[in-house]
Amino acid sequence: MLVVLLPAALPSLVVRTASPVAPFCARSPAPAPRASGCVLAERPRRREAIFLAGLPGSGKTRVIKQRFGFTRDDASVLDLDKEIVHHPNYDPESMAAVYDVPGAYEWADERVERAFRAALADPDAFPRIVLDGTGTKVKRRLDRMAAAREAGLWVKLLYVRVKLKTALRRNGKRRRQVPLETLQLYQRLVDAAVAAEKGAADEVEVLDNDTDRAFTGVPSLRPNPNKRP
Repeated sequence: MLVVLLPAALPSLVVRTASPVAPFCARSPAPAPRASGCVLAERPRRREAIFLAGLPGSGKTRVIKQRFGFTRDDASVLDLDKEIVHHPNYDPESMAAVYDVPGAYEWADERVERAFRAALADPDAFPRIVLDGTGTKVKRRLDRMAAAREAGLWVKLLYVRVKLKTALRRNGKRRRQVPLETLQLYQRLVDAAVAAEKGAADEVEVLDNDTDRAFTGVPSLRPNPNKRP
């Protein structure tokens, strides 16, 4: 059964499924049996660039795994947090400290940019690219969306949305915990960032993910239906 809703934060048409979506698993090079409740992720019919958005603790990594069969370590998943661990001043005993090192953030972002440009130029190795992150660096994201579209990729903005209390609870279970004040700041920024970025995407999806066992729905919308077929 389909229910049409109009959320206040994102004033575009959203279609929700009434039942949880089945997770996706990666396709093995050799035939493999299907796992229970799991749909094998196929190679996309056209190249895709997936731009994730959402609070720390929203479940973006889980979405990547279940939708596309990727882990954070896959080369197709580009993430500043994944790059910054290679910085000379990174300390695994104090993981957040490196973000206070002058120039460290820009150093890691440059590594992401190089990997992104290399992925755009290699369609055989990268039929799908996933850019992980909160989505709040709007100008950088708009530039990368434009570059992806120029390279012929279908650009999708995937917002994994949760309540602040959900993000807080999940962050409490992490080794590297994001402070409450930082989560509150991201909460104020994410909706505005998604609203600013959605016009640059071919497709936008808002995924409510407050439950731990299954997604509460997979709403999908295309804010610019005349941009590309």
